[in-house]
Amino acid sequence: MLTLWCCACRSALPGGNEPAATSDTGDGAARAGELIRTEHYLLRASPPEDCAETDPALGSAAAHRVGLQLSLEPTGKVQVPANPYYARLVDAEQNVYEATLGGCGEPLTPTLPTPGHPARGWVVFELPSGARPVTFLYAPELVGAPKTELSVELRR
Repeated sequence: MLTLWCCACRSALPGGNEPAATSDTGDGAARAGELIRTEHYLLRASPPEDCAETDPALGSAAAHRVGLQLSLEPTGKVQVPANPYYARLVDAEQNVYEATLGGCGEPLTPTLPTPGHPARGWVVFELPSGARPVTFLYAPELVGAPKTELSVELRR
């Protein structure tokens, strides 16, 4: 299910409407693997994958790392920073996890992508054993527009 939250949008946009985000499927639901279009950027988040076993110094035995490949590209003049720390993961019990470093591949590095040149990389989360990720959230600090939060359904 696609949810787009916008702080202060009602007063910032003409007519008090919130910006719409749609997926390529046309059914209004944003799902992992689909290209998601918002007013200011395109985002694609892969389905979650378990990361390879990591150095014990990077995590505990009671947890596992899950990663998503992310692609983020602005579509206009509004600057849309790519940063793994704008990402969160929600599990089936509604626990929220912030991104951590390493474990799945080339990380999404903080950068300012431009139209035609998307930022790409892995965003990694450490979850307790048995936790099932169900929703990916991304809330970039937009430069020149109100902040929004994009929600991507990860269940199949």
